[in-house]
Amino acid sequence: MTTSIHADSSDSFEFWLPEEGYTLSIGPDQPDLSMPVIPVPIQSQDYSSQTTPSEKAIGDGLYAYLCTYPDCDHASDYALILKQAYPFLFSDIAAELLVLDVKDVDHAGTLRKLALLKILLHLEPENFGLLFKIGVVYHDLSLSYADIYHVENNLHQARIFLERARKVHPQEPANLNYLGQVCYLLGKYHQAKLYWLSALKNITDQSVVVRLNKLIGKIDSGDTPGKPLVDNLKQVAEAVSLYDAGQYRDACNIMESLEVDSSLIDELPHSEFYYFLGLCREKCQNV
Repeated sequence: MTTSIHADSSDSFEFWLPEEGYTLSIGPDQPDLSMPVIPVPIQSQDYSSQTTPSEKAIGDGLYAYLCTYPDCDHASDYALILKQAYPFLFSDIAAELLVLDVKDVDHAGTLRKLALLKILLHLEPENFGLLFKIGVVYHDLSLSYADIYHVENNLHQARIFLERARKVHPQEPANLNYLGQVCYLLGKYHQAKLYWLSALKNITDQSVVVRLNKLIGKIDSGDTPGKPLVDNLKQVAEAVSLYDAGQYRDACNIMESLEVDSSLIDELPHSEFYYFLGLCREKCQNV
């Protein structure tokens, strides 16, 4: 008889609690893997309250759940079970990340990449490459209009992971550069300058050197945005929310005020800004 518990609001998964001593077979010439007594996600279509889930259902459920909820409780345990008992599923993660790294992906693809990186990080929490890549993904999401509602959280998450990476390799210039970019967006200009000055000690690409020196010069001269760019991006998020609620005039007023202010489009030129402004004007009959 299987033990069922309810541990998630999603209709896609049920949770099964393995009995003490339950094991998974790993293969010939390998000892079986003892399962920890923790809730195990099983996809709803594979779940029955009357029977113990098959080993395939356990592996498929763990894989699907981690890809959906990479920050869930017991994520490290789930990732370790996958790696030890289902190496073919774990190999799929690395293979998919290779594909996502070399192709342009949409918003859903970016979120998928973030989830896969986090799964690997659960097993190697001090891996510089994983920490850096996760920080970069969060930075990129903060500038994506498709994820505009989460801009502030994305920037804070970017800084958390990039700082964790810095503790592993303090002088890695690409990581320091991204930390500077994040701080600049958050309006922490002095901290951005310090990161960029540190990065410049090890950067050989002259185009990057010129760009960073230009940004440092802006900070030194006080030629920085009057308010943090993240605040402008949050205004865009507010406009999007109003637009979705049918309050087109209010949304248009916010976007037009940002156009007049020009800080956002000067610092972060983005075609999506003008596209959305056009949508707002169209709804207000300003063809």
